[in-house]
Amino acid sequence: MMMPVSYVGNLSAGHRLRGSDSRSRQVTDYPMIFTQYCMINTVYLILNKGVIMQDVEKKDAVREIDKKGFDKLMNEKKPVLVDFFATWCGPCQMMAPILEEIGEEEKEDRFIVAKVDGDKEPELLAEQKVMSFPTFVIYKDGKEVERVMGAQAKESLMEKVEAQL
Repeated sequence: MMMPVSYVGNLSAGHRLRGSDSRSRQVTDYPMIFTQYCMINTVYLILNKGVIMQDVEKKDAVREIDKKGFDKLMNEKKPVLVDFFATWCGPCQMMAPILEEIGEEEKEDRFIVAKVDGDKEPELLAEQKVMSFPTFVIYKDGKEVERVMGAQAKESLMEKVEAQL
């Protein structure tokens, strides 16, 4: 059984690697151990930084937008469900996974799901007359067609969006 290994000192022939089993191994005895150690650590670092190809190519289910992104979405022909939220808001935190589910289930691209952080975009909140969190607004052809305030059931939100399709 191969034990996890950590490098000690400068690595060259004759130097030692220390395993978790408290025994030292010479590099010349196990030339592949260091290579495997480096590969495992590289994969670990890549995964922890999120720099894997799947993440780069993956389209977010829910887009977090700012004022400029909001203006672009208003030009879309599809309905847009926008969640105006705040990070400190309990009901907003409760609705976040529900909104993610809605976004991920929408595979046909019939509508767009987006969210706006109210603390980062206070001007947009004022412009859209958002007074409380969470507020869900459905836009169609750049115009507001439905507004719902407070936590909602997933089915309720879906019904309101589907009515605009």
